[in-house]
Amino acid sequence: MAVHHGGEDAGLFPYLAREFPERVETFDRLRTEHGTVARILDELQHLLSRLDEVRPEDLHAEFDRLHGELVEHFAYEESEVVPLLRGLAP
Repeated sequence: MAVHHGGEDAGLFPYLAREFPERVETFDRLRTEHGTVARILDELQHLLSRLDEVRPEDLHAEFDRLHGELVEHFAYEESEVVPLLRGLAP
């Protein structure tokens, strides 16, 4: 996921922000969400590294939190970015 989001943050979003300066807040939000997803993944990896100490319900809660963040993120990204990309197609 880091490669995917890193590519968006470093390449795609700056390009789209130049093409659509009125949408810069959209790309700022998506970059912030990328940070949130990365943090949750780090926390999940930490839990997984201590699997013998972690209660199953705590692990389940982290997976649920990650799932919720990703569903919301991808829905927003699809609704906001995909139409812009389609508008750029020849």
